[in-house]
Amino acid sequence: MDTLNMLPYFAVMMQEVQENERRNEINQFNIERRIMRNDSDPFALSDNQFKNTFRLTKDMINYLFEQLLPHMRMDLRTNAVNPRLRIFAALYFYANGSYQRVIGNSYSLSMAQNTVIAMVHTICDYGLKIMNVNPQFPGATHDSYIWRMSQIQRELQTCFGNGDHNTWLLGDSGYPQQPWLMTPVLNPAQGSPEERYNNTHASARNCIERCFGVLKGRFRCLLGERTLRYSPEKVGTIVVACAVLHNLCIAARLEEDYNIQEVEQPRQRHNQADENNQDQNEGRARRRLLIERYFSEN
Repeated sequence: MDTLNMLPYFAVMMQEVQENERRNEINQFNIERRIMRNDSDPFALSDNQFKNTFRLTKDMINYLFEQLLPHMRMDLRTNAVNPRLRIFAALYFYANGSYQRVIGNSYSLSMAQNTVIAMVHTICDYGLKIMNVNPQFPGATHDSYIWRMSQIQRELQTCFGNGDHNTWLLGDSGYPQQPWLMTPVLNPAQGSPEERYNNTHASARNCIERCFGVLKGRFRCLLGERTLRYSPEKVGTIVVACAVLHNLCIAARLEEDYNIQEVEQPRQRHNQADENNQDQNEGRARRRLLIERYFSEN
């Protein structure tokens, strides 16, 4: 076979050699990237930089390692991210709303980031600890429907039926008035007992607005400007994870030393489920008794 006829075979061989070289380069790059990621040590950051980056202290993250690592599957693939780095990546995303940032001088994260809006039903105490969070419903769902479907509503109804008539949750005017759920009086007269009740109610309920402000300030993936581009199930998992981490911060008494750009403001809404049922009638009667007992001038 002469040289001219061998050219096509030679070209094919060169393509195969180049393809093999490209695969080897990619494989080597992935190995080097994995080594770089695994050798990177976020704990080398200063305490302040570490807390500002991940919102938790080093001791708190070590506690998370103890709790989470036994339940995490070790991925043996060559380019796999080790479990500790996966936890750091999740915490960084919760705190900043993005994976694509360089942290410090030596620690880097570069992970693929995958729009869902969820309606999050939340209950907190006066110390801003989240007692219950329910992110299972889409953003257009009304509060009153979420409340009717909630386990908390059924539990309080059972407690009331068993004789506990002095335990209430406070809700805004988007919720139905019930014997175990106190809402504002609509359009009270100025200077009336109803207005005094409303003022006290708003002051007490302000803790949930502060809770949302602190939660979103700490974990900026939840800010309105940061759309979570994941499935509804994944969004719900992210919200619950942030709530759990928020409670850890509250228990540790971490200072809120970051700039909160978005603060929740109290909402003035009307209950769309204006059902004239027994619970609402008894709820209004219980609210009337409460107002007469504590907010009348006589």
